[in-house]
Amino acid sequence: MTSAMKMIPVGQLPAVQRDLFLARALKDTRARVSTLLVSFPDMDVLFKSDAPISSAVVSVAPTVSLTHFAEQFERLLDCYAPTKDGGEWVLKWAAPISRYGAVAKIRIALCDRIVSLDAETGVTVGALKRKRRSVKQGHGTVRIVPKEDSLQLVLRHPNAQGLKALWKSVFHRLSGVR
Repeated sequence: MTSAMKMIPVGQLPAVQRDLFLARALKDTRARVSTLLVSFPDMDVLFKSDAPISSAVVSVAPTVSLTHFAEQFERLLDCYAPTKDGGEWVLKWAAPISRYGAVAKIRIALCDRIVSLDAETGVTVGALKRKRRSVKQGHGTVRIVPKEDSLQLVLRHPNAQGLKALWKSVFHRLSGVR
C-alpha cells in the first residue's frame, strides 16, 4: 500500500483486464507495479487474483489529486472486461461542497430527482442519471450535507463505460456550478 497514509476504498470493479492495466501502468513513472497491486502516490488498485481478468478495489488517500485520480480511474475503466453475471461497477466519492460552489446550485446541477430534502438543514438526497437514460441503466445517489460541508456520491452502473459516463457527467455538471 501507499506509504503510511490510510487509504479509503472508493471503487469496486467486477472485471478488469488486469494484464492490460498492468502494461499501461508500467508507462507511468509514478506507479509501483506488481502482479496484484498497482500503487500510485495517492491511489492503489488491488486485484483479487492473478487471472488475466480480475475484480479490483480502488482506494485513495484523503489528499488525492482529483485530476490524477480521474485520469487513472478512467484508464482503469478502459481496461474493462464484459461481465456475464451482471456485476455492478461502483464508485463512491466524497468532497467538500465548498470546493464547488453554493449548495442550492449543486443540488440543481446534480439531482435529477429528489428523494428527500430537509428545509431546515438543507440535507438533500437525490438521484443523478445519465441524460435520456433510465435509472435502471445506471445512476448516482447524491447526498448533500451543508452543515458538514459534505458532498457524497455513489455511482452505479451495469458496465464500465456507463460508470465512466456517469463520472464524467458529474464533473461536467459541477464545472458549470460557480
